[in-house]
Amino acid sequence: MPFVVSRRSKRPSNSHLQTIDELEVCPEIQFQPDPLQQQILDSPAKQLLLCCSRQWGKSAVIARKALQFAQTTPRARILIASASLRQASALLDYIADVTTEPKRKGDRLVFPNGSRITALPQAPKTTRGLTAHVLIIDEAAFVKDELFESLTPVLGSTNGYLWVLSSAGEERGFFYQIYTEKTPGWQIFKATAEDCSRISKEYLDRERVIRGEQRFRREYFCEFQTGRQQFTSREVIEACFDMSYKQERIPIDYGT
Repeated sequence: MPFVVSRRSKRPSNSHLQTIDELEVCPEIQFQPDPLQQQILDSPAKQLLLCCSRQWGKSAVIARKALQFAQTTPRARILIASASLRQASALLDYIADVTTEPKRKGDRLVFPNGSRITALPQAPKTTRGLTAHVLIIDEAAFVKDELFESLTPVLGSTNGYLWVLSSAGEERGFFYQIYTEKTPGWQIFKATAEDCSRISKEYLDRERVIRGEQRFRREYFCEFQTGRQQFTSREVIEACFDMSYKQERIPIDYGT
């Protein structure tokens, strides 16, 4: 059975039926996830990481997962952070687009059951003192470590859920570290453009030409890349400190 999110608000059993005009304005939106998206929707993991191709649907999945949590958990507090308030608000807009149940109050959605979903600015000093049942970090590969470190304590008293999602970025930061080191306690999902039937080969061929191979593979194939200020990859640097590495001596023929 497909995961369905309705744009109709829940009404008491004795309320009036919606008019035809209301149904036209608020049609039911059916989201039919692919198998991997369904795994994410069904996952009970406390800590989720999604490293996905652009346009794979990671925002759609997390938006619906957050919406379901807010609707089924009275007085839930869900926080959304990103590299900017605009980006955090974009995910909030996505949720608002598929339901008319909550009221929009600035950068916050307020549900009839008391649940709230709030978009946060990228300002670590202003995020202290908050409490949440779910913390979502969108475009996490481009979020500063300082913000991540200031936000995770919001889950302390609730033992809440931490969901981070992004396309690939540079070989640094908390998102890259969790993804590459397979940090214990995390359920990690990876989805490239090849895993998405909605992205055509024709489109990818155009993007490869426009972006160049390196940027193309970062955006669509989850390949992290060396930053502008970093001239040597992390793997090469770590190999320099690997005491088990044995240098091979190669004899040189001097032609004598």
